[in-house]
Amino acid sequence: MKRAGLVLILVIFTILTVYNSVQLPIGEADDETDHYQYHRFVAQTGHPPLTEAERHEAGFKGGLAPLYYWLTAWPIALVGQDSLPDIRRVDSRPERHIPTDGLGINHVLHTLDETWPWRGQVLAWHLVRLLSLPMGWVTIIATYALAYRLQPKTPLIALMAAALVAFLPRFVISSAVINDDNLVFALTALLLLVQVIILQHEHPPTPKIMALFGALFGLSLVTKYFSLILIPEILFTLWFAFRKKTTSHVPRPTFYPLLAFLIALFLTAGLWFSFIIVRFNRIDELGLIPGLAASLGEPQITEGLVGLLSGQSVRPVAATYALPEWFGLLYRSFWFEFGWMRVFAPTWTYTLFALFSLLIIAGIIQRYGVRSKTHIPSSENKALSIQPTIHALFILHLSLFLSVVLARYILSATIDTGQGRHLYPALPVIAYYGAVGLHRLFFSTSVVRSAYLKFLPSPIVGVALIAILFIGPSLFSLQPSIFIWPYYDILPITTAPIQIPTAQRFDLEFGDGLSFRGFTVDESVAAGDALPVSLYWHAEKEAQQDYFVSLCLHAAQDRPVGCRRGQFADGRYPARAWEAGDTLIDTVFIPIPACYRLTEANYILHLDVWSLDPTSPTPTPTGSPVLTQTFSEPSINITPTDSLLTDRPQTIDLWQADQRRTTPVKTYLGQILSVITYAIQDAGPAPTFQSNHDTWQPLSQFNTPLALPCDDGPSPFATQSPFAVSPTLTNGIYQSDTDTDLPPITIANRDRVFAPITSTLSFSQTLMPLHLQLPNTEPMALSSLPLIPNPYPLPLTTQLPLTIRWQTRRWMADPLVIALKLLDKDFNVGGERVATLGDRYPNVLWVPGEVVEETYPLRIAPDAPPGLYQLEVSLLHQDESLPDGYEFLPPTDDTGPLGNALYPLTVRLLDQAHDTAPANPFEAQIGEVIELTGFGSAPNFSNSPKTVELALYWKSAAKIDTDYTVFTQLLGPDGQVWAQWDNPPQAGRYPTTAWIAQDTVVDRYTLTLNDGAPPGDYHLLVGMYNPASGERLSATVNDQPQPNNAVELTTLSLP
Repeated sequence: MKRAGLVLILVIFTILTVYNSVQLPIGEADDETDHYQYHRFVAQTGHPPLTEAERHEAGFKGGLAPLYYWLTAWPIALVGQDSLPDIRRVDSRPERHIPTDGLGINHVLHTLDETWPWRGQVLAWHLVRLLSLPMGWVTIIATYALAYRLQPKTPLIALMAAALVAFLPRFVISSAVINDDNLVFALTALLLLVQVIILQHEHPPTPKIMALFGALFGLSLVTKYFSLILIPEILFTLWFAFRKKTTSHVPRPTFYPLLAFLIALFLTAGLWFSFIIVRFNRIDELGLIPGLAASLGEPQITEGLVGLLSGQSVRPVAATYALPEWFGLLYRSFWFEFGWMRVFAPTWTYTLFALFSLLIIAGIIQRYGVRSKTHIPSSENKALSIQPTIHALFILHLSLFLSVVLARYILSATIDTGQGRHLYPALPVIAYYGAVGLHRLFFSTSVVRSAYLKFLPSPIVGVALIAILFIGPSLFSLQPSIFIWPYYDILPITTAPIQIPTAQRFDLEFGDGLSFRGFTVDESVAAGDALPVSLYWHAEKEAQQDYFVSLCLHAAQDRPVGCRRGQFADGRYPARAWEAGDTLIDTVFIPIPACYRLTEANYILHLDVWSLDPTSPTPTPTGSPVLTQTFSEPSINITPTDSLLTDRPQTIDLWQADQRRTTPVKTYLGQILSVITYAIQDAGPAPTFQSNHDTWQPLSQFNTPLALPCDDGPSPFATQSPFAVSPTLTNGIYQSDTDTDLPPITIANRDRVFAPITSTLSFSQTLMPLHLQLPNTEPMALSSLPLIPNPYPLPLTTQLPLTIRWQTRRWMADPLVIALKLLDKDFNVGGERVATLGDRYPNVLWVPGEVVEETYPLRIAPDAPPGLYQLEVSLLHQDESLPDGYEFLPPTDDTGPLGNALYPLTVRLLDQAHDTAPANPFEAQIGEVIELTGFGSAPNFSNSPKTVELALYWKSAAKIDTDYTVFTQLLGPDGQVWAQWDNPPQAGRYPTTAWIAQDTVVDRYTLTLNDGAPPGDYHLLVGMYNPASGERLSATVNDQPQPNNAVELTTLSLP
């Protein structure tokens, strides 16, 4: 019977976990897509990432500890890591942002392929999820065993501790999804149990238990590297374990148990840690501590340590959370969160959890804070007491994980550092003390309660409060359909074969690789309702433009009685988002005007598909339909409206999909609302809608008279006007300007900036670069010519932020890549940035006329020599079918093509010593406007070849019109030149014609002595000459002309 309660808890936990595992949208739990990518790598290769390239291939989590993935990747290998359908990760294709206009919180584009029966990667994903369940069982059972071992005479404490873990909503969610946390939760719970066993035992530990101790610690380390934080706890346990005195007549040596611990630890973790430290450390680059941390593959921790140890800021300002706000995230996410910290339970659930926590705290205070013997009989006090050493172990265990959470906040105060699940390795300790507090408060039979607790007199009240404050909100939080799925839309797309009735099956092509496959429809509809029609569209290729669909129900003489207009899937899945192999099941609704007495007639469907104008921000069909088809069958019957829709005469209706709306409406981009205006006496024109800033007009091309034969009424009987939610509409509430019966409509579009198109410079007549801005400068209008006459000076740095303001000419179907390069005179790359255009707001979302500003951190090569570099700006379209895998979008202006790229300006990379004084100040005048202000020399005569590193510091008094060449010479004791190097300044990358008034230049040379150079003193000479004539510029020092117009800087001795 003592185990029956635990079995019941495990059964309920299993039901909740499996239910959520099936119901929760795949890929939306925290880090789930990244974990699955690692799984696929292991399933494909049979091993974890062993090189930097393999870590990159395994994805963002590619550097994590491998054990969890080794154990759980086999379902993917069983199903096949490339079996279809695949998971549509949003971040793998920018076009997958189109359905949500980039505003969704989803990480996966959810389709009908995810529904039962599961196939391909969907099946594999769910199988991997189910492997998390037994790990949850282990955590619960270990927590129960831990509490039972500490309180064997009060098994209720053990049951409550197990229940606190099993019914914690966030723990159930974690056990229902893919996450390496689940294995580390189980292993740390077992590790804690083993430590309690060791500390409870009167004798020093045996080699067997110590081997188990070391193995569990090692397995924890190779499951999650942050288990290193347990080292102080492990040392604590070892210290107290081996301080115990044996009562045996034969002393038990401590060497063998300790050796067993170390061997088990080495075998489970030591080998792997040795490998990754040798293979992945970056000590030479980052220093000892950050370099070792880099081995663990956690960029946030590595970058944070680098910043912390260097005294720099360790947080990106935009991501910083104030401590109170961060603590609020930590508290809420401890109980429940989903969707990468984007979905939380209602506030009232957290309020109930807070009250529940206060009850636990009150019980703990009552148990451990009140020590009076009149309150606690000695027998019960003895039963509930545990060793102070174990209390210290628990406090240390909890403190270590609290310190990890706080350290993550200090190093990188991003939203993910506030995840309460990071405390779950300490969940057995939290659950144990929680159970002790609840038992003390409600179920301790011999407790004399304090006056402030007398209102809690019985176990019945305790059970009721636990049910209300904990069980109730927990079970509510674990209903995904209530407040999780509303955040995630399922698109009506499938890659599976579709069976369409033969009579309605077609294959009508309307675009390259795009076809209409058929439809299904109800054969009867009541006036005043909407007729559902499912249209089946198929894509063999990706679409290059959008289309507009009109489906009307026609009476005699092709007169419509109702129509539905709009883009595919009510604007949620326009053609530009289609992927090869997609079948779209687009269920549309044709609203029928209300009519109570209707002349009998038969009706048929008529379909038109138009191409949309790619240069118009609003849906504007162009030319004739690319597909037009009338379907003679089936014949559809309209029955009269069977009841009054309102208590007032019907004057106007607002339809959203299949609903006539009388309450406030919220719409999204691309959706069509239909207004039906009835032809009654004194009826005005079709309405428009007004907000504080905008007027919403119908698509006038599709204002359609409806000829429903209603009670011999007027013809047309009504007029239907479609209103398209276009991206140019500003956010706000729109009200009808003619009819107060229509409900308000809320438009929640993405905020965009539009401007008239005036620029003639564009890439392939698609994108116009309007302005370019460099740090600490004003925006510069772009043209095909260089923007500024003088080069932009850039000190030696790691990156150059470049901001470009773009304007869109047309809708784009393909994501583009921007390539920014700094090229020197020989086309060597000194800096580069290649990225998806728009990044998280990709160019496929940009609207004609929209102005988009984007900053590109152009990475400067650490070994880039100083000098002039041209900025090259190019746009590329990647396509595997092309010979090179890509093609350039050629820039053009009103003069014609401009090649493959723009070269708008020149950047000057400065020498690292540009702003420092020369080691050897020196004054020499070269020609009329050039001054030598100093030099630095570093002879290396001990090695072969024998060299002299020379740095010359030049300064110009005015602009120079001639390119001069610098000569440097080493004149030996025999008067011969034994080393010489001539070139324009900075190896020709910064010629003198580029110098401006008061310019300073650090110019470096390496002089190599020829073989056979005699020992003695060598004179270091420098000067300049005109390469066209060979004539040297005059050289003076202290107004004294120098021999041969060569300035002697110093004398060097060759031994």
